[in-house]
Amino acid sequence: MHRSLTTLSRLLFLLFLLVLAQPIPSARAAGHLTTSAGPADPTEKSLSSQAAVGYVYTFQPGDTLWDIAAAHGITVETLIAANKLPDPTLIHPGDWIFVPAERAVVPRRTPAPAPVKVTPPPAPEQPKPAPEPVKASPPASAPSQPTPAAASQPAQAAPAAPQAGALPPEIAEWPAQILTMMNEKRTSQGLHALTWSHEIAAAAQAHADDCQRRGWGSHVGSDGAVTRTRLARAGYQARWSGENWANAKNPQNAFAMWWNEPPSADPHRSNIMNPMYREAGIGIVSGPWGYYFFVDFGSR
Repeated sequence: MHRSLTTLSRLLFLLFLLVLAQPIPSARAAGHLTTSAGPADPTEKSLSSQAAVGYVYTFQPGDTLWDIAAAHGITVETLIAANKLPDPTLIHPGDWIFVPAERAVVPRRTPAPAPVKVTPPPAPEQPKPAPEPVKASPPASAPSQPTPAAASQPAQAAPAAPQAGALPPEIAEWPAQILTMMNEKRTSQGLHALTWSHEIAAAAQAHADDCQRRGWGSHVGSDGAVTRTRLARAGYQARWSGENWANAKNPQNAFAMWWNEPPSADPHRSNIMNPMYREAGIGIVSGPWGYYFFVDFGSR
């Protein structure tokens, strides 16, 4: 019996040694994260450091997508795609857009000062002429001469309505050039050509002048008037109406901005090719950079 206990004790002792020799499971095997004092995996480091480039920019008075894109070295199409803009023209000061580029300074434009109307001084009062001496009446025997009837004067025609903002000679042909470019695109696709409307042109020019005074372009007037309201003020009751505007150096650049829009965001190109429009008018005025071009469309 004593010998059996000794043998059992030895067996238990050997079993204890075998248990001690087994490796202890690591913490990672239990599903916990472990730390290491060694250097991190260089692949993980490079991936984690690749943050998205870009920042949120607040639209300022006078800003255009062209200015913002040029300042950041990207295209207008890149800005439109990054923000999924359904209509890139409906951006107002205070709106936020994402710029997919390193932060840069967008040059500020100084608004053009409103013209000051100078009131001329009153004309000096002219001295009253001395009364003419009273002539003696002719003798009664002298026959009175009949007074000749005044020759009838032809009635003068009423003056024509003033044209809205006569353009300087160097840009006087630009509206006709833009209208021609639009009609070439329309007729090539079987659409009727747009005809010129003096009422629409008056509304477009008045709005261009309004944008010049406040120093930035918009589809909304400084008093909140939209295109249809401005057309009605000019005497054009529109059944259908629309508007394109651009800040560009010349008519060719303005038209290219409208016509070369990406298919996913092309409201200006759609206006040019809209079969519902029958007439158009164009207003142009100099701006802080280049010229403001406004094309208003309509049909009655």
